Amino acid sequence: CALPIWPVVVVPLLEMSHYQNVHILLMAKGFSLRGYEVIVIVCDEFLPACELKSNRSRHDSNPCFACTLNRTAYLDLFNLRCLTLSQVFTSIADPVKYGDEVMDRYDVDREEIIRIVSDSVSRFYYGAEALASEFDKARVRAEHMETAYISIALGEILLKQYGPSICLNNMNVYSAWGPVFNFLESQGVFPVVISQSALNLSAIR
Repeated sequence: CALPIWPVVVVPLLEMSHYQNVHILLMAKGFSLRGYEVIVIVCDEFLPACELKSNRSRHDSNPCFACTLNRTAYLDLFNLRCLTLSQVFTSIADPVKYGDEVMDRYDVDREEIIRIVSDSVSRFYYGAEALASEFDKARVRAEHMETAYISIALGEILLKQYGPSICLNNMNVYSAWGPVFNFLESQGVFPVVISQSALNLSAIR
């Protein structure tokens, strides 16, 4: 498809449970008001593993509740173009396999993906993975590997369909965000990552 005339900012927000989402969406709105085309991508209970699906929430009947609630409650208030992962992958039968193929096409460093997934496994157990069984850790690792493949696949789809100039978010680590951020940066997309200021807890940087 033809690439847009205006510079594009993609925002792979994915998770909708963090208070900094409001900061990101406000920054995205600022880009929009200045003439950029902004595309926000959110998860709609699509990813097999994410930061919210942790050892603490594994027995919750609906670990996606907070994200779903926030997605429906305030995302539309910013009047930005939003896509869910289900919409992004609507024509792709197997997003995990697609992501694996993207890694081959672009010669993505698989060791780096393994490192990202390992960080995600540690995050799942809050650093106490040594107390978990090997079977359980293998299951969690496999789910995060699938998420990493989906994240890589998302990166190529955004690159091909929208040709973004900027990738904006507050997260560029773990299996959901690391692969898409690293992929887009490797293809010349400028990364913008915000975080809380250590010196002023009411500010971001």
